[in-house]
Amino acid sequence: MFNLLIVDDEKLTREGLFENINWPDMNIGEVYTAPDGKEALALMLNKHIDILLCDVKMPHMDGIELATNVRAGYPDCKIIFLSGYSDKEYLKSAISLKAESYIEKPIDISEITNVISETVTQLQNDNLKKQSNDLLLSGLVESFPLVKQEIALALILPDLDYDSFRAKYSPLYFTWDNNSLYAVLCIHTDKKSLYNKNSRDLINSIYTFLESSSNPLPLDFFAGQTAGGDIALLLNGTTGNALESAAALLREAIAEKLQLSVTIGISPVCNTLRELPRAYRQSCKAAMQSFYLGTGQIIAFKNGHREKMLPEQYFETLSINLDSTLQVFSFLEKEQFSDIENVRKHLYSLYKNMMELTLNNNLMSFEDFEQYNLGEIRELILEGMRAFQTLGNDLYDLKIKEAIHFILWNYNNCDLSVKTIADHVGLSQNYLCSLFKQNTNVTVNDFIIQVRMEKVKKLLKGTDLRLYEITEKVGITDPNYMSALFKRCCGQTPSQYRHSHPR
Repeated sequence: MFNLLIVDDEKLTREGLFENINWPDMNIGEVYTAPDGKEALALMLNKHIDILLCDVKMPHMDGIELATNVRAGYPDCKIIFLSGYSDKEYLKSAISLKAESYIEKPIDISEITNVISETVTQLQNDNLKKQSNDLLLSGLVESFPLVKQEIALALILPDLDYDSFRAKYSPLYFTWDNNSLYAVLCIHTDKKSLYNKNSRDLINSIYTFLESSSNPLPLDFFAGQTAGGDIALLLNGTTGNALESAAALLREAIAEKLQLSVTIGISPVCNTLRELPRAYRQSCKAAMQSFYLGTGQIIAFKNGHREKMLPEQYFETLSINLDSTLQVFSFLEKEQFSDIENVRKHLYSLYKNMMELTLNNNLMSFEDFEQYNLGEIRELILEGMRAFQTLGNDLYDLKIKEAIHFILWNYNNCDLSVKTIADHVGLSQNYLCSLFKQNTNVTVNDFIIQVRMEKVKKLLKGTDLRLYEITEKVGITDPNYMSALFKRCCGQTPSQYRHSHPR
């Protein structure tokens, strides 16, 4: 939006122009007025004016003198004269002052609108030319990294129009041949929460390092930051050993400057520009292997690598307990399936189930969960399960600990009974009941009720589930029975409890 100043000693003219023209439609943001040249110059000391619309004949300082001062002090300001006098001398002055136009009074609104629209267009063109000149004259050094980012992101597009690409960037910014030795590095930030704090610095640090004397490897490169946050680093004229050396140095530089851990995936060397999109995908697949191999790695893509997909039914038949979960992680570590996002989603479901059954409300979001690699997820889930498995006094009989563990994992099963618990721990029902009471001072059935009522409380406080839905979730078949049981244990009906514990 541009600013315009109306200078005319006739108040009706000033107000008429101000009020009867739709200035925003012509990209005019602010419109100022002044009654003569002296006030206009004083105003221009504090306001940036792009277009000066001024009368020729005015007291104190006429339009020609005003325009002369403006041209000297504000050479980029566009000047449009208004006059009721068809005088050749004024026209000559207007020409010498390089005025945009000379409009005779009485003013035709449509004529002045057209003139101002044309002037705005000229200002826009001038701005574009100035930006272009600034880029060429002083911005080559400053803007080159930005252009190099554009080039990098363009070169990894599978449907790139190479003729248009070269017409836009060659030879000023891009001089690579169609055929040479090329490779791509995918630089992946291991922790998104840290990356978000340093996202602007990451790409700048990469450029600073690669262009500095501290980098012993003279590499011709382009680098761009993708929408997902990864950096695509395209290199020309280098081989496998040099790639790994460059990646290791770069990883150390990022860790030192930004305290940021990155995993770098390296593509195989390719021979043409058109292979760069595939090379980038290969580097990304290599970087994603940090899910299995751990963070802060340099991982080269291996040609001949076969896609291996997680069996769709694998997690459906999984029993949620410590032994089967240990087997899951051993299986995933051995097979290293390619569809990592799918694996991560199934593990998040396993994690949620673990948190649900352990009555733990501190559930992390999937966005936070997906920052963890497989080893970290393994420890996260197994730590919860181990802690859960050893609930109870250390003096408890091992069989009672096992029974407590079984109850806590299966309280939501409506078929849970003393018999199923006794069968699981390998004791008779009578002996289990006796031993359980000796160790815990409560009966098996009372303990089951306590666990279920604690879960009911959490669901009443933390969800909008209806009573029959809560009843099903805690392994009770009759809502009326559950309600009576809850009142007996807690002294309130479920509705009263929910009302007294708002979310």
